[in-house]
Amino acid sequence: MLHKLLRGGEARPDDDGQPDDRFTTLAETSPAAILMARDGVITYANPAGSDLSGYTIRELIGRQIASLIHPDFQALFTQRERARHRGSLVTARYELKMLTRSQEDRWVDVVVTTTRQGEDLSTLWMCIDIHDRKLAEHALREAERRMRDILENVRLVAVMRDINGDVTFANEFVVELLGGAEEDVVGSNWFEGFVPPEQRDALREAYKDALELGSITPH
Repeated sequence: MLHKLLRGGEARPDDDGQPDDRFTTLAETSPAAILMARDGVITYANPAGSDLSGYTIRELIGRQIASLIHPDFQALFTQRERARHRGSLVTARYELKMLTRSQEDRWVDVVVTTTRQGEDLSTLWMCIDIHDRKLAEHALREAERRMRDILENVRLVAVMRDINGDVTFANEFVVELLGGAEEDVVGSNWFEGFVPPEQRDALREAYKDALELGSITPH
């Protein structure tokens, strides 16, 4: 709805940089952080934008929106801004890190909509805090990396399979035991390639049952 208002002109800032009442009513109650900027300078911020950034609304108004972007994402921000000025990027969605008032980084999912009024370029930023999700994803990847490191060095059969039974990881011991190369194992279906035909159906069904019960987790 907010993006429709912007594209339709109702959310566009007037001469003092403020959006209209209908937009403001929606934005003030939105859980998403919402910022409006004209030529890169913030002209409006809702309460959620203040909460996410750590700045008061008064501190945000008049601030360069680039100052909220984490240094690691400044190049991406600059690239997208140039594309907006060329008119080749009207709406974009991507994930980036922002920098809060206390200099803490926060991952956000950002949707940016652009409109042009003469020479003025106006942007509407809607940001969802995804920091906890990104941290959880990183922790999971790190845990899997450590597990793989351990499994690579044990003289035991260590295999990871996805929900279909396709092999996503096999340690060196398994590869040696099967007498092939790693590429012959990883990517192959475990039941089709490495289980005796007379046991294949029963073990595949047992695997499916275990997945449904949650007693094993596909990787």
